Amino acid sequence: MVDQRILGYCARGAEFNSQARLANALSIGDVYYVDLANGADGSSGANWDEAMLTINATLDMCTAGKNDYIIVRGPHDTAVAVAATLDTIDVDGVHVIGFSGAMNPYTPGYAQRRRSSAADLPTVLITADDVEYAGWEVQGQMAGGAWSAAQPKAPLRVGTTTDGNERVYIHNVSVRDPGYTSMTGGIALVNCHYPVLEQVSIRSVGNIDYGLQLLPGVGPMAQMILKDSIIGGSRQGLMATGIDLSFSSAQNLSGAIMDNIWFPRITNCINFGIDYDAWAILSNFTSSVPLATSFTGATACANKAALVTNYEITSHGWCADQIWA
Repeated sequence: MVDQRILGYCARGAEFNSQARLANALSIGDVYYVDLANGADGSSGANWDEAMLTINATLDMCTAGKNDYIIVRGPHDTAVAVAATLDTIDVDGVHVIGFSGAMNPYTPGYAQRRRSSAADLPTVLITADDVEYAGWEVQGQMAGGAWSAAQPKAPLRVGTTTDGNERVYIHNVSVRDPGYTSMTGGIALVNCHYPVLEQVSIRSVGNIDYGLQLLPGVGPMAQMILKDSIIGGSRQGLMATGIDLSFSSAQNLSGAIMDNIWFPRITNCINFGIDYDAWAILSNFTSSVPLATSFTGATACANKAALVTNYEITSHGWCADQIWA
C-alpha cells in the first residue's frame, strides 16, 4: 500500500491539472525506497528495511510507462565530490521524489542534496519522458568554459541534443553552486516539449551566467509552463541572465506561460532573442532592475507597449522603475 503522505505530497504541485494528477495517482505502479545512507543495492527496495542505496540502481528495477515511484531519504547533504553525473533518470514515466520527515511547500523534506564536482557534466541528467522530479537541491561546480548547445554547463539538465524530452515536471527544486564560486548555468532544458516547472529556485552564491536556458537540440521548444519561482543572484552573487531564449528562429518557443516569477540581483531577466521566438504570457513578475534592462532581444523594450508589441507578450508586474496594473 502506498504511503498516503507520498500521494498527498505528489498531488501538491500547485494544483496543476488536478484531475490528471488524481488519475495518475490512482494508476500508480511499483514504489521503491532508497536510503542514501543505509540502503544496499541488490535489496528488494520494497520498504525502508529493504531500501536500495542508489537512485541509478533503483531505476534499473523500474518499468517504463508503469508510473513507478522512487522515494528517497537520507541525510540532507548526500553530496558526492566526484567529477561525474550522479543520477541519470532514463526510464519513462517515473517519479523521483526526495522525501524525509517534515515537509514545507518550497523545500520538502529539507530537500535532499545532490552534488558533484564535474565542470562539464550535469549532476542530474533527465533523458526520459513523463518524469516527475521533486524535493531536491541540486549543486554542481559548473564554472569554466562557454555554455553551448552542445555542452550546456548546468547542474540539472533535461534532454540532450540528440534525444529530447517530453512532459517533464520539475517542482520543489533548488539549483545552485556548492559555495562561494561562480557558476555558468543552473538548469538547461534541451529540446524539451511541454516542460512544467513550479516552485523552483535557481541562484548562485557566487556569480552565474544563466539561470534557465532553453536550448534547441533537434527540435523546437514547445509550450513551457514556469510558475511560482525565484531566478536570480544572492546577496554575494549576481546573475547575468535569468531566462535565455536566444536560439534561432527555427527553434521557437511556440507558447509559454511564466507566472509569479521573482528576479532578484540580476542584470537581465529574460533574453528573448528575436521577436518571433517569444510567444508567451508573462504575468506577476518582479524585477530588481528597470524595464529597459529587464528584457533584451532584437528589439528594445522601454515600456509595456513595446514589450507586448515586439514579443507578443501580455504582462503585468513590477520593475525597479515601473509598476504595471
